[in-house]
Amino acid sequence: MPDALSLKRFLAELDSLLSPLDEKKLRSVFTGYASGLPASARTEFLGHLRGLCASAPPVQQRDPDLIAEIESFIAAVESGKYYDGWGWDPELRHERAFGDESWVPRMDTLFTGAATAFLDSRHDLSAAAHRLLFGALALDGDEPVFSYEFSPAESLTTDLVEAGARWLRSIYELAADPGEAAEVMAETWLELLPHGARPSSLLAVRETLPTEPANLEVFYPRWSQELVERSGGHDPLRGRLLREVAAATGNVSALIEAARKPGLGQPHAYLDLVDALRDHGDEEAALDICREGLGLLSGGDRSGWTAYQWAPLAETAADLAYGKEAVEFRIQAFTLATSTRRLVALHRAAEAQHSGSGGQVAGEAADRLAAGAPGLAHHHLANFRAQALLLAGRVDDALSLLPTANAVANGASDTTLTVLPYVLAASCGAVAHRDWENTVLHTMLAATADAGHSVFYGDDHRADDVETLSHLLERALREQISTAPERTAWLRTAHGVIDRWIGTTLNGKQRALYGDAARLAAALTETGIILDGESVYLDGVIDTYRRYVAFRREADKVRRESVLL
Repeated sequence: MPDALSLKRFLAELDSLLSPLDEKKLRSVFTGYASGLPASARTEFLGHLRGLCASAPPVQQRDPDLIAEIESFIAAVESGKYYDGWGWDPELRHERAFGDESWVPRMDTLFTGAATAFLDSRHDLSAAAHRLLFGALALDGDEPVFSYEFSPAESLTTDLVEAGARWLRSIYELAADPGEAAEVMAETWLELLPHGARPSSLLAVRETLPTEPANLEVFYPRWSQELVERSGGHDPLRGRLLREVAAATGNVSALIEAARKPGLGQPHAYLDLVDALRDHGDEEAALDICREGLGLLSGGDRSGWTAYQWAPLAETAADLAYGKEAVEFRIQAFTLATSTRRLVALHRAAEAQHSGSGGQVAGEAADRLAAGAPGLAHHHLANFRAQALLLAGRVDDALSLLPTANAVANGASDTTLTVLPYVLAASCGAVAHRDWENTVLHTMLAATADAGHSVFYGDDHRADDVETLSHLLERALREQISTAPERTAWLRTAHGVIDRWIGTTLNGKQRALYGDAARLAAALTETGIILDGESVYLDGVIDTYRRYVAFRREADKVRRESVLL
């Protein structure tokens, strides 16, 4: 949805369209538009036009009336008039708040009254009315006080973001000095306005009226300081507002102070500062700030949320740096927050620095990941480390990461499905087989790149990165240098793991994993066919578990995926 036009920009655009038109042309535009309306919309159009053309000005509400009406409405809300209870709505097919829904048009009308006061420059009334109305919305907390389908805000037709901007502009206009304006606006913006009603920029507040607020040059320093002092949690909105001031004044001192203030979200404050410096064209200073911020990281376990937040700063540093330092930052980003995209970016950076070094650097990142996350307690970390080790051609190290049978029973199968297809293909030279692309092994190898997205929320997971990682793994297979005894040992290890994995899965009746079990059995069978011309492994598994009809169906489905089976 496009951003809503501010009043200032709307009026300016409207004026630019109307200025060239004389009365005859204006009539032509109106009648042309009206002629194209469907019949069902004509009456409504005429009603709007009659209202606009009425000779008498609209009756203005007296100030006490609006405040009294809002207070009466709030008293009705607090008395429970608009809420009967919470329950299931069979038409909507979800739970909702039931009750008298007449509060919606009534509150919209009151917001309209507040807007009228604002546009009439009655900022004392506007500020008081908006404060009371947003306070009324805040009454709906853990215990509802309104009836609604999804939320009170979504029930209203009022644009709450614009209403919030008008409230803030009224506060500015009423303030005795810039310091008072900054203090009250920061409190209102960051604490009193609900998240869905917070303007995204000071520009949105400025453009609620056609005229600019007075004394902005005096206001900006006080505003910046107020935002810095309210740095609890490093609110992203606060960061955007500080960047806006830096862009308007060319001064990043407030952003520097905010970034150096410890606390949750400090990495985001550093990013805000770096982005502002880049906006000013000072990339050298931006890189220095990246180095400063990343220098705050301490050793120890890096597998948690705190470390994860620093990864975007490391990526930004890599974009700004050159050569070995850029590669170092890519390693840091990957070890802070593992993801498919970061692994691919790491490999590319290493190859750009020195062709053929991508695998070696991926292996170094895998070692650092293990050192920074003792025990690899989260199986996604082991999975990404396995991918990096395979890119480095370190098959034995990757095999050491395979989960135990007990872990498999708990669903930790990502690493198994990452490592085993590669190991089986390396054991038999499958990539050189004429039917390689029509095998289960090929399909599973491609899927290993999709086996895990990120430790946190699957971020940065894109189809082109998955495809790239798949190609890189296949290239590593083609370049893999190994001896016959090594390949025999790999196959023996893989065979044992697959036997245990299938046994644990089927005996535990983990039906969600039957498809994976069938594919592993098929991949091992293809390995035997490529090496010896035949294999009956899959048939043996089906015979052993002949009573498992669901597994047999999965096995039949997998057979159809391979020309070798």
